Amino acid sequence: MPPADDPGPATTHPAAERRRLMRQIDLLARRWPRLLGWLRALQCRWCVFLRVPLGLVLILGGIFSFLPVLGVWMLPIGLMLLAFDIPLLQRPVTALLIRFQAWMRRRDRRAAEKHGADGQETDGQGTGGREAGGPDGRAGP
Repeated sequence: MPPADDPGPATTHPAAERRRLMRQIDLLARRWPRLLGWLRALQCRWCVFLRVPLGLVLILGGIFSFLPVLGVWMLPIGLMLLAFDIPLLQRPVTALLIRFQAWMRRRDRRAAEKHGADGQETDGQGTGGREAGGPDGRAGP
C-alpha cells in the first residue's frame, strides 16, 4: 500500500501541467506563426483580466453556435484562454491540443499523399489526374 502522502500516478504537479500546456501552445505557434504574437501577449501575468472575460465570452459564443457569426470554433479557443489561469482545465485542454495537432498531421499527410510530390492531384495511375493520351491530356489521334 502506498504512503498516504503519495499522490499516485493519476495526479501530476500543477507546474508540470502548465509547462505541458505551454509546450502545446508553442507547437501551435510554430505551425501558425501569425498566432505567435497574440499568444505571447496573452501569456503575461496582468493579462488575466483580459483572458478570463474573453475566454468566457468565447465559450458562450461557442454554446450559441447556431446563431450567425458565432461558431463552434469559439469553444476550444475560450477553453484554451481559461486554461492559462484555471489549473483544473490545463490537463483536458492539453489533451485536446495534442489530439488536434495529431489530427492536423494526419490531414497534412493525406493531402501530401493525394497531391504527390509535385503538388498535382494524382489519380493513383501516375497520370496526374489526366486521362492517358497526348501531352495536353487529350486522347490520342
